[in-house]
Amino acid sequence: MFLCATVHNTIQANCSSGYFYFYYQCVQVLPVSSSWQAAQDECASHGNGSSLATIASLAQTRWTYELLRSMGALTSSSSVWLGLNDLAAEGSYVWASGKSTSNRNWAALEPDDGSGGEDCVAMTAASLGLWSDEACSSSRKGLCNLNVLEQPVPSPAPPGNSSFACAPNFDSIHGNCYQYSTISSNWIDAELACESQGAQLASFDSLSEYEAVMEYYYGSGGRSTIITWIGLTDIAEEGSFVWVDGSTSTFRNWDRRQPDNTKGAEHCTFIWDTTDRKWNDAPCYLLYYSLCKLSPSPLSIQQSK
Repeated sequence: MFLCATVHNTIQANCSSGYFYFYYQCVQVLPVSSSWQAAQDECASHGNGSSLATIASLAQTRWTYELLRSMGALTSSSSVWLGLNDLAAEGSYVWASGKSTSNRNWAALEPDDGSGGEDCVAMTAASLGLWSDEACSSSRKGLCNLNVLEQPVPSPAPPGNSSFACAPNFDSIHGNCYQYSTISSNWIDAELACESQGAQLASFDSLSEYEAVMEYYYGSGGRSTIITWIGLTDIAEEGSFVWVDGSTSTFRNWDRRQPDNTKGAEHCTFIWDTTDRKWNDAPCYLLYYSLCKLSPSPLSIQQSK
């Protein structure tokens, strides 16, 4: 199920075929595992300055990890090549792209240059997206990225209670347009699916808005909801929940003792399938229904067409 609201903003990104627009860059996971150098050569062959990925912040690391998990590129025991390496001088790490960002998101006890031969860096699933140095001859999938010159340019959105026409198959509720779908997906794919229709995972400005949407789809007679993703996440920074659509709303409807970040892996928010319709945090790769809403999107992860 997707509940989506039309979005009055545009994402201007010229990504090559096969790339995703993600965190202000175009990214692609190479389909075939290879050594670090072979992966770098393949990325570079795509042109436009492509290389194995440069990760400029912890927030970008966390978002990238969730994307790779949702795509199946990172499983519980796998890792994916990044562009960081110390091939030229042991302990002096540089990015294959030539960029000078000093961001380093090492896993515990890394880098360790195991047996004196680990000069290339990978994002690992075992450390929830943090990095380790590994032997460059190891076979891994690679993450390519390149810069996007054009940045998201939000157009003005109508006031929350304005009257405007909803697109076909959308429902008008509380000044927004919503769509109900019967597809289950992980949180990242749910956001991408909503964006493909000009929509985003939902934020809520108030209890009244939240109750209006819940009543429209589930009624006011105490019916349980179906477990449903919404747009609240702390992917970028643990414990700092923000709305993916950029809303600054502080409205929260957490269940008791939530959010609890069980096993350090719960960074996306869903509505419980209970009559009180409270919220819980969960691993973003779980498959649930979804709810989306109109709002600007500085963290858009729109897939290129």
